[in-house]
Amino acid sequence: MADANADCEGDFLLQRGNDKAASDDPEGAVLDYTEVIAIPDCPIDRKLMALFNRGTLRFQLGDFHGAVSDFTTILETAGVSADTQAETLIGRAAAKAGLEDQKGEILDYTTAIEMPGVPAERRAHALLNRGVARRESGDVARELADCIAVLQLKDVSAEMRGAALRGRGSAEAELGNVAAAVVSYTAAVELPNVSAEQKSAALFSRGVMKGQQGDSTGAILDYSAAIEVPGASAASKARALVNRAGTRGAGGDCAGAVADYDAVLQMADAPVDQIALAYFDRGATKQGSGDLAGAIADYTAVVRIAGAPPRLKGQALFNRGCAKGTLGDDVGAMSDYRAVMDMPDATEEQKRCASFNHQLAAQAGMKGRTEGTEE
Repeated sequence: MADANADCEGDFLLQRGNDKAASDDPEGAVLDYTEVIAIPDCPIDRKLMALFNRGTLRFQLGDFHGAVSDFTTILETAGVSADTQAETLIGRAAAKAGLEDQKGEILDYTTAIEMPGVPAERRAHALLNRGVARRESGDVARELADCIAVLQLKDVSAEMRGAALRGRGSAEAELGNVAAAVVSYTAAVELPNVSAEQKSAALFSRGVMKGQQGDSTGAILDYSAAIEVPGASAASKARALVNRAGTRGAGGDCAGAVADYDAVLQMADAPVDQIALAYFDRGATKQGSGDLAGAIADYTAVVRIAGAPPRLKGQALFNRGCAKGTLGDDVGAMSDYRAVMDMPDATEEQKRCASFNHQLAAQAGMKGRTEGTEE
């Protein structure tokens, strides 16, 4: 029989750990869960809960080895229900992905999928995650098979079906069947009781597919619908605005494109990567329309944004150098090209192009100086 004091202390520490986790103190929560696990005679259900919660937080904190250890301890404990085992296997698979153990990750998802007595919703979760892992390993055809398997399950939530339809669409597009992808995304859009985020994401993806088919009008309509979905996240709205702007700009509607980029930049909660992309694309639009000063200002904004994708920063520097060169500022252009060449995270292609342009700008500067000394 478990000690009553141990039971009481375990409950207190477990609740305190949960409260700390909810109040954004994961390190403190891990310490509390560790104390629960160390209590002699603490009821096994409390220990298992503490192990699972600690493993989840360790994963979130980047301690993938610790997470795998906690989840493995649960799986090695006798009497754990099939649902708990499957949930734990899914958690351990994610931690193995963090350790770049793709084979182990897929194996854990497969074990969860094949385990008897696992609820359909949990099985669907494992199938979807295994599909993502297979895609990352280059096996898109088997990702498609996993998404189809989810759609064949009974008693699965609309949210899972929506995710499976979007996954099926993504796999179909990757395999070159754009028309089938549009059908899958349409099914996700029309699915009853699906969340605003799922609907917005499906509309966005369908817009991308329509754009690839040359249907710019349909793409813009889908991006507009994604933007207007009530309850969709700021990230979803910003992404759709950026793509609608790009489609408008490609169709010659530069004013409409700039208006969409402006809308992203005026959002209080747009993600950093979308803000950087909006500045970059607005700069490219301005550069294309001859507003070189405006383009330089936008590219400069990209370069100054903390957390902007390095590749985007490298391209912004390169484009700014081109704009400066067009305005006759060879020294400024060379400085930007040199910055790209010295960037650790710039792509080799960016560095190669920057080196070539740097040489041209240097030659132009030398020619200018030579011409300036002639009488």
